[in-house]
Amino acid sequence: MEVDEKEFLTLKEVQFEAKEMLKVVVDFLEKNNFNYYIWDGTFLGAVRHKGFIPWDDDIDLAMTRPEYDKLVNYLKEKGNYISDNLFFEGYDLGNNTDFPILKVYNKDISVDDFTEKVDKYLWIDIFPLDAIPKDDKKFYKKCRFLYNILLLKREQKNGVKLMAANKFKLIIKNIFLFVLRIWNYDSYFKFYCNFCKQYDYDECKYLKNLVMIDTDAYCEKEDLVSCKYEFEDLFVNGVKDYDKYLSLQYGDYMSLPPEENRVAHGVKAWKRK
Repeated sequence: MEVDEKEFLTLKEVQFEAKEMLKVVVDFLEKNNFNYYIWDGTFLGAVRHKGFIPWDDDIDLAMTRPEYDKLVNYLKEKGNYISDNLFFEGYDLGNNTDFPILKVYNKDISVDDFTEKVDKYLWIDIFPLDAIPKDDKKFYKKCRFLYNILLLKREQKNGVKLMAANKFKLIIKNIFLFVLRIWNYDSYFKFYCNFCKQYDYDECKYLKNLVMIDTDAYCEKEDLVSCKYEFEDLFVNGVKDYDKYLSLQYGDYMSLPPEENRVAHGVKAWKRK
């Protein structure tokens, strides 16, 4: 497929294309009896705005680890494409080792991701919800530490210039990378994925997205009761007790953040012909 002269999509156009992707993904998941939930900013957008957060440009879904594994096995058997232009990638599928999640890509829309330089096409993220111990501060501390190392090694692998709040933190980052140079990215990635799955799902009461661990938000398995939420012109699954989850994740989630914090991923997207 040839790339035409780049005519960058506006934010509204990116949101429209992402929503059209979501329509196909949701139809695929529901027809094949996979349980999913809108998650993070997408869930917040559905509750607060009945659609996208006005400045947001991506979509997040989540699935319990058993359901996520069931989807992976289905895709391995049936193939990664769910339409002419939408396909799955992920570490568990063996075709993407940048994040321990599944991504749905739209091969008809290319992107320049200036912040992370990972994604080449417009995407939707699907996160696994792993079993966790509740109130285990050592676990959370270790999890954040290991995840930050993963991010560092991924930046190194992708040739991203290291950034830090100050020179001291930049020096620390470089020291970590130097010490861990004998541990290649793929090996460390596998180690981190196994770390995320160390607790038995059936034995634990609490679940968490361990890929995005910037908050202490978690959910109880018993709270994963599906409810339909309006998202633009779609109705999609979310957790019924939205207040409990969104309060843990965002605090006063119905209040808009300061304007300086209303930022998206910073991608430039254009249609391919």
